[in-house]
Amino acid sequence: MSNKGDDLDRLDKVVQPKESNDDLVKSDKVVQPKEWPVAEGRYKVGNKDSPIAVCTMASVEMNMPMDKIAIIGKCVTENLGVEKIIKNTISNPKIRYLIFCGKESHGHFVGQAMKSLKENGVDGEKRIIGAKGGMPVLKNLEMEEIERFREQVEPIDMADETDTAKILAKVNELFERNPGPFEGGSMETEEEVRETRAEFHPIAEWMKDPEGFFTIYPNAEREEIVAEHHDNEGKMKSRIFGKSAEDIYHHIIKNNLVSRYDHAAYLGRELAKAELAMRNQLDYEQDADLKTMKQNNEQTEPTVPREPEISRPLPPKPKKPKGRFLTYIKGGREIAVEDFTRQDNEFRALLRERGMSRIF
Repeated sequence: MSNKGDDLDRLDKVVQPKESNDDLVKSDKVVQPKEWPVAEGRYKVGNKDSPIAVCTMASVEMNMPMDKIAIIGKCVTENLGVEKIIKNTISNPKIRYLIFCGKESHGHFVGQAMKSLKENGVDGEKRIIGAKGGMPVLKNLEMEEIERFREQVEPIDMADETDTAKILAKVNELFERNPGPFEGGSMETEEEVRETRAEFHPIAEWMKDPEGFFTIYPNAEREEIVAEHHDNEGKMKSRIFGKSAEDIYHHIIKNNLVSRYDHAAYLGRELAKAELAMRNQLDYEQDADLKTMKQNNEQTEPTVPREPEISRPLPPKPKKPKGRFLTYIKGGREIAVEDFTRQDNEFRALLRERGMSRIF
């Protein structure tokens, strides 16, 4: 059985570079700005003077007041994610504590990597000594940056804790024992980053794949995606069924059914759209934007104009007939209370029939 790396190698051998329009994509080197935080990521900035940073690991929905927290965000990898945390802490000498809480990302053990880094450091290859994750290697950091983090920041272990009240209690405690800014000051982490902007490629730039083209559609009843392979004359060569986009594009690559990088990328995009549509009961149209359920409903269920409401007076409430209440005594004790609305003569006859001795 082959793996994803084998498939990419196979695609690399199959794809023959064609005339391209790479000149449409311009690239310039830029220097990362000095403004803090210096590393991009999914985080929220609060009180920049606070000594506390919070990493929620794989937990996202953990909203907390930011008046005593400098920065809070998630981290799910023991390498690239940890690198960003280090860059954003050593560039702010006021941060002295890093609380890691929330659920661990499966197989990455971010919190355990943080503890190991503090206690053991890294080896010559910048691998965190004692970390359990699959690749706890900090390739994009200098040794000086790693050692600065170990000196400046104290990791606070609250792994698997999702109770915000308990986390905030720890925040308050650490805020009160703030040791003050690290003596070394801010450590600059500027680096040259190559930024590119993808330009629009018009349809006229599209080139046929010598291996043919595909038509794609989801089969919701069978819960499968169908990809039909045609030659460039339109004749169908094969039909591929699969439960997922991944299954189908691996099959396409393994069987050399695509020979251009742009075609392979296009198929990955369309197959993913088809799978998303199939699993969420959405309409799929190849080469068209995928519409959400709300958008589909707006198209398929036009609004029916309602008749204007006419204000009508409420009908009068029916009047309750006047009745007579009586209590009758028989054998020296009260028997019942009844409401009669009969005519007078019927009422008297009824009283005589029941042998009433007293009437109220």
